[in-house]
Amino acid sequence: MSAVRFLLRIGALLLLCQGVAAASPRRIAEAQDPAARVTQLNRDALAAIDKREFEKAREILKKALELCGTAGLERHPVAARTHVHMGVVIIEGFKNRELGEKQFTQALAIEPGIAMTPALVTPEISEAFDEAKEQSKNLAPLSDDLALLDSGLDSLCFAIIVARLEDTLGFDPFSVREELEFPVTVGDFVKLYEDAAH
Repeated sequence: MSAVRFLLRIGALLLLCQGVAAASPRRIAEAQDPAARVTQLNRDALAAIDKREFEKAREILKKALELCGTAGLERHPVAARTHVHMGVVIIEGFKNRELGEKQFTQALAIEPGIAMTPALVTPEISEAFDEAKEQSKNLAPLSDDLALLDSGLDSLCFAIIVARLEDTLGFDPFSVREELEFPVTVGDFVKLYEDAAH
């Protein structure tokens, strides 16, 4: 073997070793940690969403959800975040609000306190996410003697219920009566509407 050939082989080997040594710790961690890999896939999907490449983003997020499934991360916060991003892609890119809300509901089932990714907020996305939150409330079994405070509903939920009842029934007992004792139980709430209807 000639000296030139030997030096070329040594040089190639040194370059290869430098490439391995230069591999970022993040890339090595991602290869070993499925949650880190899913996080990176979400970053890649966000970049695609930013470029309005929704088909590409959907494919990336599908891979992320598949990885969550094979790695046992279905209930991990990174899976919840992936469902949030998939919901955005489905609503914004494919104009399917119903399926998008289902993705939001899945995210909320995994992580009830999850918030929308700030960079993805639009009026339509916020409305769909809020509706998914409303639908994913854990409610106590309803009975006449159940205290409203123990029902699992917050003040916003009650406001929505009252508004929807007004749309359906054509009246709001809270605005019709001047003197009103606020209902304490579910039974009181129902009775208030029954009395106002007569």
